[in-house]
Amino acid sequence: MIPSDPAPALRMTRDEFASLVTHELRNPLNAMTGWLHLLSADPAPRTESAQRALAGLRRALDQQLALIDTLGRVLRLIEGERVRNGEPVELGGLLEACAEVLGPTARSAGREVRIEQAGGPSRIEGDRGALLEALRTLGTYAIRHGVPGAPLVLGLGVAGEARVVRVGIDEGRDGGLSIWNGFGSGGRLSLDLLHAMLTAEAHGARVGPSGEGRVGDVLLIRFDSGAASAADSAPATDPLRA
Repeated sequence: MIPSDPAPALRMTRDEFASLVTHELRNPLNAMTGWLHLLSADPAPRTESAQRALAGLRRALDQQLALIDTLGRVLRLIEGERVRNGEPVELGGLLEACAEVLGPTARSAGREVRIEQAGGPSRIEGDRGALLEALRTLGTYAIRHGVPGAPLVLGLGVAGEARVVRVGIDEGRDGGLSIWNGFGSGGRLSLDLLHAMLTAEAHGARVGPSGEGRVGDVLLIRFDSGAASAADSAPATDPLRA
């Protein structure tokens, strides 16, 4: 019997759609993974160029699988639904954890990592792991694209009832930081960056450059009063620059 309204049977949740898309994308890559494993296990001698080719294929395959995982997370966040059943997250501790994670990457690029905090303890309700991953993504982007040798700064400040996290490279110009050029004016937005922004927005935050996307701006994550709860009534302060 044909239902009078087949639409309900065709509807799916956001998570179901994300699972379907990632499954279909991953299937052919799983076959490639199997063939690469067989080739790698073959004891027959290979030329140096063949070994480099296999290593290159493995890296490209790993990158594609990671991209599919990120796509799945983005699809689950794309509707803008807020994080539910979160845990208390202390933003200062989150920055310290991020600095520890980014330390090796920063040092390999000849950078130090600095944490600058003002306004006392600041807490939000959310998913600590997801927020840490978002900050790691933003910090990694800054390390890769910022002025060579300049330090990475992770800043936390208070603006009224809002909590403001800043991520950027200290260029030594009147305390100004930068993360990339043209964020708001034609800059390329990768899937990883989109995921980081959507993660912040799912926590009631807003993400964007502190200015108009000019050189010297920083990426700013603003947790407004609906998401943030201050442990004290600190005055409006910016740890880096107003």
